[in-house]
Formats: sequence, C-alpha cells, structure tokens
Amino acid sequence: MGHKKRTKNAVQEETNKTCRKPLVSLKFSIWTCFVLALIAVSALFAPGFEDGNYTLWFADGNLGQHRTIVDAAKSLGGFLWQQTFFLGNGSPAGSLFYLNWPLLTVLPMGLSMWLNIFCHILLAVAGGWFCAKALGIGHSGAAFSGIAFGLTSHFVTLMGAGHLGKLQCIPWLPWTLGFFWKAWETGHLRYFLLTAVFYSPMWLSGEPQLPYYLGMYMVLLSIYFTIQKSREKRPLYVKTLFKNFALSGLCLLIIIILSWQGIFTFMHRAVEAKPVDNITSVEETTVQPADEEKGYDFSTGWSFPPEETIIFLTSMRLFGTASPIYWGRMGTKSFHMTQVDHYMGVLVVIFALFALFNMRSNKAAWFLLFMLLSSLFIAYGRYTPIYRLLYHLPTMSAQRIPSRWIALTALSFSMLAGIGYERFTQVLETNDKKKTKQNFIMPVLVAVMALATLVTWGILSNSTESVAESMFGAQGRFASSSTHMTQERTRLFISAFLHTGLLLTASAIILGLGLWLASIQTFSRTARPIILRAWIIACLAFTTLDLSMNDRNYIEFFNWKLFFRNDGLVDFFLRDPDYYRIQTIAPQQHPYLNQFTTYTPHWHKLRLANSPAASRLWPKYETLFKALSSKSIGYQFNPRYYDIFSVKYVLSPVELPPQIRDFAKLDLIRQLPMGNIAPLFLYKYQGFVSEPLFVPHTEICQSDDDVVHRLTAPDFDLNKTVVGMDLPDISADSSGSVILDDFGDNTIRISTQSQGPGWVVLKMKYDSNWKAHIDGEKAEIFNVNYVHCGIPVEPGQHVITMIYAPSRLAFNVTFTGWCFVAAGILFCLFWRLKEHLTRKRKNSLRTT
Repeated sequence: MGHKKRTKNAVQEETNKTCRKPLVSLKFSIWTCFVLALIAVSALFAPGFEDGNYTLWFADGNLGQHRTIVDAAKSLGGFLWQQTFFLGNGSPAGSLFYLNWPLLTVLPMGLSMWLNIFCHILLAVAGGWFCAKALGIGHSGAAFSGIAFGLTSHFVTLMGAGHLGKLQCIPWLPWTLGFFWKAWETGHLRYFLLTAVFYSPMWLSGEPQLPYYLGMYMVLLSIYFTIQKSREKRPLYVKTLFKNFALSGLCLLIIIILSWQGIFTFMHRAVEAKPVDNITSVEETTVQPADEEKGYDFSTGWSFPPEETIIFLTSMRLFGTASPIYWGRMGTKSFHMTQVDHYMGVLVVIFALFALFNMRSNKAAWFLLFMLLSSLFIAYGRYTPIYRLLYHLPTMSAQRIPSRWIALTALSFSMLAGIGYERFTQVLETNDKKKTKQNFIMPVLVAVMALATLVTWGILSNSTESVAESMFGAQGRFASSSTHMTQERTRLFISAFLHTGLLLTASAIILGLGLWLASIQTFSRTARPIILRAWIIACLAFTTLDLSMNDRNYIEFFNWKLFFRNDGLVDFFLRDPDYYRIQTIAPQQHPYLNQFTTYTPHWHKLRLANSPAASRLWPKYETLFKALSSKSIGYQFNPRYYDIFSVKYVLSPVELPPQIRDFAKLDLIRQLPMGNIAPLFLYKYQGFVSEPLFVPHTEICQSDDDVVHRLTAPDFDLNKTVVGMDLPDISADSSGSVILDDFGDNTIRISTQSQGPGWVVLKMKYDSNWKAHIDGEKAEIFNVNYVHCGIPVEPGQHVITMIYAPSRLAFNVTFTGWCFVAAGILFCLFWRLKEHLTRKRKNSLRTT
C-alpha cells in the first residue's frame, strides 16, 4: 500500500510540474485567434465570394457613403461641396485622410467595400488581443478577448445599419486603450507616440463621437494611474507623474496634427450646428417646446432602454434561422426601430461575470468594470438622470444617440471576459482539486440559467398576444402588409429565449467538461496538455460560432450594378438636364421613398433639397425653416421654400389635396406604381427657374432678422430683388440673361449678358471658400438672400468662373503629419532589418 501511495504521489508531482508550464504559448494564441477570426469572417461573407458584382452589405446609406468617400478621395475634397455644403449640412472632410482611401480609389467598387470591412474586422480582432495583453491578461485570455471583441454583434451588425464611419472607427478602440495603458504603466515615450498614431484614425474615420468618448476615459485613466502611483509611494513618483503628464501633452499635440481635419469638423458641428427635427405633420409644426428641452430630446433620441439589457445575453440567431433583426424598442418618437444588435455571446458574459469574483488586486479589472457600468448607464440616455448631468458638459449637448456608448461597454465586456477566461484556464492548468471542486458551481449555475430560460420560453410561447401587449403596447403596433409588428416582435422575443437556452446548455456542458478533464489524474504527461489545449480551442470555436451566427442575421448582400438599372424614377431624373433639387415629403412613411432619400442620391449624384438622413443642418437653414413654417400648412408645401432652395420636383407618398397643390403651385406629373406597396406621386413646381438668376435690384437691411423678415414676406419677389446686409447698392431697370455652362465637382462656369448692372444669383449655400473671377479678374462673392451666393456684374457679356478652394492649412498639417509617421515606420523597419542582418552576419562569423 505504501509503495502504491508513493507511486501515486510521484505521478501527481510530475503532473503538477508538467501543468505549471503554460498550456498556451504566444504563437499558439495568435494563430488560434487569427485562424478562428478568418474562418468566421469568411463564413459571414461567403455570399460575397459567389459573384464579384455583389457588395458586402446593403442597408440605408452605406453604398452611397462608400461612393461619396471614394469620389471625394479621388478629387481630394472638391467633390464634397456638392454633397455637403450644397445641401447645407456639415462636411465629412476628415474621412479623406483615413488610411484606406488610396485603396478605395484604385479597386473596383464591390471589391473595395468587401476588403474595407474584411480588414476592419480582422483589425478589431487583433486589437482586442493586443489590448488584453497590454492589460496583463495571459495568452489564452487574450485570444478569447480578441474573438469576443472582433466578432461582437455591436460591431459587426453595424454593417446592417450601413454605418461605415463606425465600422472604420471601432477597431481602433482597443489599440488606443492598450497603448495608453502601457504608456502610463511604463512611462516610455514610444507608447505615447503609438497612442497618438492609433488614436488619430478614429477622428478621421467619419465617426468622431467615439474617440471623443474614449478621450474622456483616457483622462479618467490618467487620474486612476496617478492615484495608484501615489499610493505606492515609490521614490521620485512625483517626477514620474510629471513626466507622464508632459508626454500625454505631447501625445495630444501629435493627435491634433495627425487628425486636424476630423477634429475641426467635429468641433464645427458641435459648436455651430444645431439640431433640426424632421417636420412630417402639421401638428409638429405648431408645437414648439423650449430650446433646451428640444435639444435634450434630440440628443437622447436613440437611448438604450434599460429593459433591453437582456439582449446582451439573448441570441437572435442560431444555425441559420431566418428572422427579422429586431424585437425590442429603441429610437425616436417617430422611428422606433433599432439599428444594431448588442448580443455579447453567452460565454463572454459568463466569463466576464467570473472575472468579477476574481478581481482582488487586479487594477485593470477594476477600471474595466467602471468603464462597463458607466458607459452602459450613459447609453441608457433619457431613461436615467445621469445623462441629464452629462448633457451640460462642453459640446455634449450637440451629441446624439447615447446608445453609441455601447461600443465601450462591448470593449469592457470583452476584456473582462478575457480575465475570467484566463483565470478559469489557470484552474485547469494547476490541477488543484480544491479549486476545481469550487469552480464546479459555475457550470451548475449556467445549467440552472439554461433550464430557467427554456421554462420561460415554454410559458411565454402559450401567451404571445398578452406578452406583446404588456411589452410593447401601442408603440409596437406598426402594421405591415403581412403581419402585425407587435406579434412579430413578440415571436422573435420568445424565439430568442429558446436559442439562448440551447446556447446556455451547451456552455454548461463545455465548462463542466473542462473541469472534469482537469480533475482526472490518469492522463499521461504528454496527453494532458494536448487534451486541455483541445478544450481551449473548442471553447474559442464555440464563441466564434455563437457570435458569427448571430451576426450573420444582420448582413445582407446586394448587386451594386442594380443601381444603374431597373429604376424608372432614377432614370427619369437622370434624363433631366436642368439644375434642380428634389423635395421629399414624409419619406419614412414609404419604404421605397425612405431608400431613395438615403443612398440613391449619393450614388447617382441626384440633389435633394434637404436630406432626411442629415440630422444637423446649417443654422441659417433652420432659421428659414422656422420662418417658412405655417400653422395650417407644413413648410414643405410653402412655395417660398421651393423658391429659396430651387426645388423642381416634389415626391410624396400621398396624393396632395387640390387646395395644397394650388397653394404650393405644384402640378401632378405622374403617379408611380410601386407594386404591392403604396404608389408615389411626382409633382413639379410651377415657379422653378432652371438657370442662375440675373437680378437688377438690391434691398439693403440692417440685421439678419430684417433679411429673414423681408425674404419671407408674401410680396417679396426673389427673382427680381436681392436682399442682404453690406451689399453694393445696385438698382437699375435693366434685363439680362444667365446661362450655366458647367456645374463640375469643384468648379462652376457661368455666361451672362445684360444691358445694365445687376446681380448673378445662385440658389445654393453661401460659403466663403468659393472664389470667383469675372473675365479672368478676381471678383467678390456676397452672401445674398440670407443663404445664397451673389456676384455683382457690369453691363455687357461676361464669363464668371467659380472655384471651390477651401484653406489647405488643415490638409497640409494633417498630410505632413502622416508623412512623418510613414517616414518613422520606414526608418524603424530599416533599422530592425539592419540589426537583423548584422546579428546574422556575426553569428555566421562565430560558427566559421
């Protein structure tokens, strides 16, 4: 008996020695993470490989956004004036400097879109892995965090919403946080520089709100490290803190240099732009709430409802089950649908909770927990008093969609899950019987959750209508041609319980199997590590499958060449050579009209009078909208509105009454059948002027209020008189003609002939970046009619050339900064290569 006992103890010691060696090496974690991510991304985009004519995703605005960025990159910004300044909303000029635009300008359309999103998902996976390593998480935990963040539904399902800017922004979040953590932890200059290099693309991606939010946490992280270092009471810690703050200032300066365009655009919108609600009914025009309350309602329009927190653990998709993309509530008063899914994955949530019981002295875990909870409660928006306090911070009143903070919640979840996963694998490695038995409570609790979920599904499935009434009420009662939206939402909600219960059951089996394998002592020294590594890979593969199958529900594919054919309405507009704009009425009430106003104009370069997708308009536009509103008739029916904004066509989902048509001077051209859905009605404005105007008279006012009052007066003729402040006094009974010769990407050429002096007026947004020449001589462009461009001309024949030439200071600063970064990277690569060759030469000399 004694011999057998000694033999058993010897085997136990050998096994423990073997298990003390890391089961997962650095190369193993990198390759496992990369291969699984590659498989997941390939599975997500499998339909895209079938035909090169298909884009990767199809939803509101994404094709148009992609096309706009490509065209803007090709013309280095000149194209943008047509799409942004011409319409009145802000400029996405920062996206021109984003790192991938040279590829987009060279590759075909479908391939460039596919490569763009493919690379960004892999970048997000790699960023999650790196951030976990920077926070001190082990190899296996880093691999789990990389998969969890790179495939998290909040990120991937943005494809379904067509949010190109967010897709290009979110992958840089973990890189920036990881380098900033390392910078403050070590105090090394290179990490501060790398923080600036990886933080800057976020500002240039087209989604400046997320780096703004992350910057807040970076400031808090600096304070957190300051408190930690002061408690350690190390010698010269004050000097170290001063050094870190100085390097942080240097980091901020480099960020401003590298991303000046994006920061400038963000600050311009946040400070000067004001929210304008889409007016879709007469009642909305009569109710004018207080400015602050109106701004708060606008900023919190897309708040994340607290009851929907359950969606973090509720899967909507399992093994290809087809279903619509939504079952809850989020949105604005007029548009309730959500844009993305926030499912984190069952194992991700389980291991994140497991990390909370193993935090102790882990400072990374405490900061991640703070970031998770704070970002989540801020994302609740109007549903908690926290956002009311945050709303009064600088520029926050201009921010909207609080649910965007969920990106930081997802990052925190992924990193905490990595910590929990690493601790769990350490239990398997150490082979401690006591800890193994203690952790068996984990799969038991998960099994109980699975049973409770399946029981809940069984109960709810018998009372769909009552659940629908209690959950959604009147808000969910959107009727479609096929099914009642409330019942459909409830069916999906109940179906999600079944999917989640099955996933929880599988998770309990995986966790229990791992602990059981760890408790078995009969494995040989070589077999035990192999079996446990196989379990680790299986766990990672399960999470990959869980997340990617849920994400696949949100990805659709579309043949981009369809934009060039089979659309009679677009063909009709494209055949019209006139200089025009299209006004849409209540686009959200009609599926086709909603799609038409979102991506079609960008693709075909059609011009809308005001895009419903533009949430922020030029402040002067807002003033005119209010001045042109009518208590009895909405502003979109006011003929003065059509005069000012040069509207030729009006698209409506309903037939306008005769009294409205007479008041607005609209002629019905045709009724457009739309198959099984309601038809569209196309109207033409009777007073439309196809060319720029020759106006002989000037009326000078003393203030902007006087200009608006005169401009909107019923007796004022916009085609005969120019009104404004500080204008040359031209009043002559002369006549003239104006011909628009060219309307290019960044140039306009006009021919004019007149008997006397007058004004050449273009009904487009005035911008000081326009430069004009008359017959080769420099001329001044004036702000006339509050929003238009006006050029005074002398009698006779003249050729006017206008060039859109914004200041290149921001461009030069940003471009020069990125050139220095590229030169630095090339120098480092050259230096490393030189060192490698020198070392190799020395080794060869030693061997000889």
